[in-house]
Amino acid sequence: MKIGIIGAGAVGTACAFAVVMRGCGSELVLLDVDRRRARGVVSDLQYGAALSQAVTLIEGDYHDFADADLVMITAGVNERAGGATDRGDPTGRLRLLDTNAKVYREVVPNEKLVFRWAWHSTPERESLVTVSLKADGGGTLLTLHHEALFDQAARDDHERGWNAALDKLEKYLA
Repeated sequence: MKIGIIGAGAVGTACAFAVVMRGCGSELVLLDVDRRRARGVVSDLQYGAALSQAVTLIEGDYHDFADADLVMITAGVNERAGGATDRGDPTGRLRLLDTNAKVYREVVPNEKLVFRWAWHSTPERESLVTVSLKADGGGTLLTLHHEALFDQAARDDHERGWNAALDKLEKYLA
């Protein structure tokens, strides 16, 4: 199984370590906005991977997730930058919620998710993704709308990526 992790902070690194040590996947792709950090985590994990089942570790990019079976999103503001370092504070990590939630424009449980999307290499090309869900007999109808893409090439690339991801989801749920 190919597993991807977006975010190589403390949570992403812990998830990657668990995947490697438990032998959950045959390939692990790790991505972070700080490419050197992701490369360092992959390098560290490769030393310990000799003690686990065989797994290919890759410091990658978003296109490396195209054929992933599972992608974990652990990216977000860290505790120090978000001001959530006081372990005695009852709100603790909840202080990070507002900052991390700015990515999401609208969340309607079981109906709709609207979020901003941009490659880390071209943040100025931000687009908007809307995923709508509607009960359909014994299943769910998923509608995806991706708008405000930079140009036709970006539209075509995203269309290929979304189609591949949704095809995998359909096969998984069948």
